Amino acid sequence: MELKQTEEEIYRERNKNYYPLGLTIDDVRECIKGVSGFRESIRDDTIVFNYDSLSDESFPDPLSEPDQKKQFLLRCRRECRGLIFDLKTEKLLCRKLHKFFNINEFKEVKAEFIDLNEPYILMDKIDGSLIAPMLNKGQVYWGSKQGISDLGTMLNDYVNRIEAIGLVKYNDFSMKWIQLGYTPLFEYSSSKQQIILYYGEERLRCLALRNNHTGEYLKWKELQETCTAFNIPMVDLIDTTSDQSLFKSCKSTIELVELVKQMKLIEGCVLKFENSGKMYKIKTEWYITLARLSLRSPKVIKHEKDVWAILLSGHYDDVKETIKMITNENEEPSEKIQKIEKFSKILFDRIDLVSQGIILTIIDAKKNQIPKKLFHNHPVQNNLTDSAKTFSYQYWEIINENDTLSKHLSLVSKQLMSRIKNLTNSNSKLETARSLLGLDINF
Repeated sequence: MELKQTEEEIYRERNKNYYPLGLTIDDVRECIKGVSGFRESIRDDTIVFNYDSLSDESFPDPLSEPDQKKQFLLRCRRECRGLIFDLKTEKLLCRKLHKFFNINEFKEVKAEFIDLNEPYILMDKIDGSLIAPMLNKGQVYWGSKQGISDLGTMLNDYVNRIEAIGLVKYNDFSMKWIQLGYTPLFEYSSSKQQIILYYGEERLRCLALRNNHTGEYLKWKELQETCTAFNIPMVDLIDTTSDQSLFKSCKSTIELVELVKQMKLIEGCVLKFENSGKMYKIKTEWYITLARLSLRSPKVIKHEKDVWAILLSGHYDDVKETIKMITNENEEPSEKIQKIEKFSKILFDRIDLVSQGIILTIIDAKKNQIPKKLFHNHPVQNNLTDSAKTFSYQYWEIINENDTLSKHLSLVSKQLMSRIKNLTNSNSKLETARSLLGLDINF
């Protein structure tokens, strides 16, 4: 008689590789339950899992968790970057790049802990949009991080134009690998979709093929062979082996990071180990300076408004190693970083709480047939401040009494973050921002 596996044995098996094995929609729902910033949303016939905001506590190190199920769920959470399931069958349709980090961003990714002895490649990190084709009603649909979207529709038009005039077979390539159970992953860059860097030429380049069940990535040589067969352009590799390469003599990750930091005219590199599939980001100092200016992210943390600004810019992870901070006489810079990291969770948790309050209050008001002109005095206000109540009026027409919280949470939280970010350029305006979230929130 076959013995039934214990829960620990089941999850130990699912944890045996670097990536979580056999993701299900129930796994994903459980891994983000109660975690601020993460969203489940319905788009046409798909369910998308993504995040709108992150704090330093969003992605704990899975290996720090001895419980096998909890470790598995922490691994799953790192997959929620545009993870897409079919609405009816709940089959996994699209498994994008896992969440990976800048070297030295956290203890688990310190340069001294990363061994260069395993075969690796250095990929040019393009400052573009991650694109992943998937099947939609039997046809290849080129989806963005959110899957079916305006950007996705634009990409489908682009692919059709390219295929009509040349030999590039984007759709055939994608159909083949999707049917084999893989997600093709591309980077799209264009002057029409500029992030920080300007790319004059519109390009769609393959960067990976990922197995939906195991999470493993195809090795570069195999990827190169299949891309060549379909004339698919690929992201560039940084030369690390020729005699002319500055990287050939690198003996440690510390040396490699310093060399990448000094590079110009690129965002940085992705360090990918071919056997394990582990990936790490390294950004150039040139790009960090450019991004800081573009995102209005302060270089010097002198006032509380600067802390809010850098966290809301989404740029803090890139600059916290190099940022200069004005500290109190008895305060070490590292202590202020720890304080900022703690505040990041408080800030984004509060943004989530207020966003939820706005949606739930409008739903409740409509269920009780309270007209818009009396909404401000509605007794069920979910602890909203007067400023938050005023902010919520813009959603009155789009939120209906039978809507779910998840339907609108991404929109409301993004717009609330944007509003607060625009109020961080002076100390007086910061008080207006604070009034949206509650006067008790302080750095």
